[in-house]
This record gives sequence, C-alpha cells and structure tokens, in this order.
Amino acid sequence: MTLAKALAVLAALTIALAASPASATNAVPQSPTLAAGPTPGQYYQMRARSSGLRLEVAFASTGLAPVIQASSPSGYRPSHWRFESINTSFYRIINRNSGNCLRGSSAGVRTVIYQAPCQGGNIFDEWRLTQTGSDYEISQREFGWSLCIIGDLTFGGVPLVSESPGSSLCNKRFTLIPVS
Repeated sequence: MTLAKALAVLAALTIALAASPASATNAVPQSPTLAAGPTPGQYYQMRARSSGLRLEVAFASTGLAPVIQASSPSGYRPSHWRFESINTSFYRIINRNSGNCLRGSSAGVRTVIYQAPCQGGNIFDEWRLTQTGSDYEISQREFGWSLCIIGDLTFGGVPLVSESPGSSLCNKRFTLIPVS
C-alpha cells in the first residue's frame, strides 16, 4: 500500500468516525477475567477475531510514530509482538522488527495507535489484557480505551485506533498466535 493510499484510508475513517457518536464515558471497565498472560519472551501475532487480519507496523518502519495497521496474515516480522510484563496487570507490547512499544495517547477515543521507543513508567506504553475465552481485549492503562479495528473492515491498511469500552463500532477482540 502506498503512503497516499494509506492516508486516503485514514482520512475516510476519520470522516466516518466523526459522524458517529463517541461513548460519553472513559471509565475503565471491570475485567470479567484477567488473563494469566502471554509466555515471557514469546512473540505473537495479534489476529483480529472478526476479520482474521493481523496487527503490524505500517511499512515495516523502525522509526518513531508510524501507525499500527491491520494487514493480511503473513510471517512478516513487523507483525510479531512480545508482551513484557510490568506487573501482575499490565504489559508493554514490543514489536519484533523495531524494538519499539505499542503506544496510545491521551488525545481521546478514535486516536490512531502508533509505535514509539519504550519508556519505563510511560503509562501510554502500558496495556491490560482481558481474556474472554481464547481471545483478548487489550486496553490502555490510563483511560481504559481498547485497541480497535473500525467496523467490519476486512482489507489491509486500516489503522488501529483507540475506542471507548462498551462501544460496538469496532472489533476489539484479538487472538494471540505464537510465532517462532
């Protein structure tokens, strides 16, 4: 996907999202079951339950702030993630190709998720995994916003965004698939 096409997809999503109401609450939901957690040192692909798409760093970038996007399944290293335990409830999610962390922000819901150098103590690098069956909902520590692929989109290049807990506008369940 070219940069121009990626920006066009992002612009279309932004316009569509602006027209839909956001949840009025930013409260962190109560977890039905906290995940026992991923295996330390193991890399995983995060597969969206609804579409089968995997999360990867756009354009295999190793630099600061490229977006995280949904992509077709592959063995591609930018789609491999390691979960580093911070404590019993939270993880840093680190990309194999870049060594950077999955990063949220304080800008609000429907904000694009990106990668940035990992910083100890940075709450925007900290994520909670809530297990439901064999899937996980992954939410940001500070505000409880969940990782989200908007709607029923099933094509690659769709950016990963944050969304309010309880929103039905996006697909927030991911399966962790071990990779070698």
